[in-house]
Amino acid sequence: LSCGNNGMPGQVLIGAKADQDGNAAFLDSTSSENDVLALEARIGRTLAIDNQYANWYDFSSTSPLLEAAWDIAGGRIPMISWKTDYPGHPPGCATWSAIVNGQYDAQLVEQAGMIKALGSTVFIRWHYEMEHPQGGNCFYDVDVVKDPVTAGKEYVAAWDHVYDLFKAQNVTNVEWV
Repeated sequence: LSCGNNGMPGQVLIGAKADQDGNAAFLDSTSSENDVLALEARIGRTLAIDNQYANWYDFSSTSPLLEAAWDIAGGRIPMISWKTDYPGHPPGCATWSAIVNGQYDAQLVEQAGMIKALGSTVFIRWHYEMEHPQGGNCFYDVDVVKDPVTAGKEYVAAWDHVYDLFKAQNVTNVEWV
């Protein structure tokens, strides 16, 4: 949060959070539409960006895309933090090799179309915290901690595949974060 000369909030940078109990705070994400509205009322303006989290498997018109459409209608840019979590698909996430080999291409084409249909800018933060070892080998086919160079190459290959697929679908309203 930066403040203007009169001590009133000037500009909220990425980092505003609205708590689930309706109290506005300045943390790292938003929780619900009511919380976003409460935060905006407290700061006296519309947020520029609203961050939402989405999993690889449930990225559909019933979850983050409805939230993204709500943000767009409210004058905000939606930022979707999109992880490759995929419960029920061993090892629980989409691996880099499955992504690069096209196993999820049909799903990605559908998801790209959904984002394109929003018709407004959407920030996508795809598989953020890619270096985090918490998931073990969940995204990578190697251990991130033991072999970060190989893991980095795998991440780049998967990211390039997703990016290229969106580009091939002529999705021009995505800004990759």
